[in-house]
Amino acid sequence: MSQSTPTATGQHMEVPAGHGAAGHGGSSSAVSGAMFFWFLVIFGIAAYILKKHAFTPILENLDKREETIEKSLENAETLEREMAQLDANIKAKIDETDQKSRQMIDAAREAAKEAARGIEAEAKEKAEILRENAARDLATAQGKAEAALKAFSAETAVELTMKLLNEKLDAKSRQALTDQLLAEI
Repeated sequence: MSQSTPTATGQHMEVPAGHGAAGHGGSSSAVSGAMFFWFLVIFGIAAYILKKHAFTPILENLDKREETIEKSLENAETLEREMAQLDANIKAKIDETDQKSRQMIDAAREAAKEAARGIEAEAKEKAEILRENAARDLATAQGKAEAALKAFSAETAVELTMKLLNEKLDAKSRQALTDQLLAEI
């Protein structure tokens, strides 16, 4: 039996029977079945070896890596929450410190005002004391001046009187007369 096969030029060429399309001797389906069997055996062995020595460790490492990434993400979320809480705490502390500073400044201002009022009151008190002392000193000086003026007036009056009377009084008599005139004035 011969088969007809087309050539590149479009003519048909006859191939004797027994020479298959692959050009091998024997049955083509038997060779393909044996090759398929050995292909499956080799593929199964390769798959087993790859699964045991390559895929399993790779998958285990991928699982470990996934767990590590999940833990890192959880840690990042935890850190983010903690940072937000710390930020809120810092803002609260800053606000508290600002409030305390304002209170301290207000207390210092009030203390300064109170000190100024105290100093002013003390100055007024000292001024009043000085005014009273000056008034007392003035009254004393006025009293002394009046007394000196009375004494001088009395002495002058006595001398005038002596001149008028042409009488000479001794010092003792003159003093007695002066004292009498002072008492009368």
